[in-house]
Amino acid sequence: MDEDMQVMDAGDFEIERRLESYARARLSPDPLVIARVRARVMREARLRADLPRISVLAAPRARSGRMVPRRLAMTFLAASVWLGVAAGAAFASQAGGLLYPTRLWIEQATLPSGAAARASAEIVRLDARLADALAAAARGDAGAVAAALEAYRAIADATLVATAGDAGLEALVATALDKHRVVLADVATLLTAKGNTTAAIAVAASVERAIDRNQVIIDRITSVTPGVGSGGDGGSGSGAGNLGGAATGANSGAGGAEPTDAGASPSATKAPRPTPDLTVRPIQDTTPNKPTADANATPKPTPDPAVRPTPRATQPAPPHSTGSSGD
Repeated sequence: MDEDMQVMDAGDFEIERRLESYARARLSPDPLVIARVRARVMREARLRADLPRISVLAAPRARSGRMVPRRLAMTFLAASVWLGVAAGAAFASQAGGLLYPTRLWIEQATLPSGAAARASAEIVRLDARLADALAAAARGDAGAVAAALEAYRAIADATLVATAGDAGLEALVATALDKHRVVLADVATLLTAKGNTTAAIAVAASVERAIDRNQVIIDRITSVTPGVGSGGDGGSGSGAGNLGGAATGANSGAGGAEPTDAGASPSATKAPRPTPDLTVRPIQDTTPNKPTADANATPKPTPDPAVRPTPRATQPAPPHSTGSSGD
């Protein structure tokens, strides 16, 4: 019995020895392996510990990366919308468009307050309305031409009211209206050239009315303002020669003023000649009144050439005393 136990102890001892040898050879890694395993374990532990913070930081980056194309798309869309709105507003603000009255109102609201500056701005607006009429005539749009001419008429009326009483500003407006008559005459010509004869005939009446109205205004300003308009014969006033153009007259007297020496002093300047009175008066007969013949008077005898008149006797002259009364 004891022998059997010894044999079993010897067998167990051998098995234990082999297991220990196997454990030392296979189950006990070298330091390098242990270092690698330890580094991997620590890295995994750090990753697990920093996972919430990393996820918070990585999420905005991913979101911003996805937002860049979206932001570009939104910017492009907004630019397209604004471009479309601007193009539509520009098209609608043309003559005859829906926003054309709004455009005219904005122009009127932004006019300067000074009389001279306002008159100049109104003339610029008149030029713009003529440009609108010409552009519409070039397109063959009769409605736009009519709208531009109506706006031109309204601006001209407002300008005349604003410049009433100022000779210089009235002359400036008259000069501009005189130049505009030539442009107005070209509007109907452009419509006819486009083949829109019906529209040209319809607009021609408006153009003619505008031209005639400008001429009436120029004539009225010329008659009211001295020195405005074309110069007459004999030099009575100086003015523009273009169809009643307005200019302030430098020589207001008949025949013009004498030229003055530019280098002469003010004291050596000649006194102006008195303006002659040009009032027409009836011519008076300076011949003395002759007595009217009396029908009942006795006619004078007709002298006979054969009878010589008897000379009268001459009386001697009394002696002339040269002495004094005391001699």
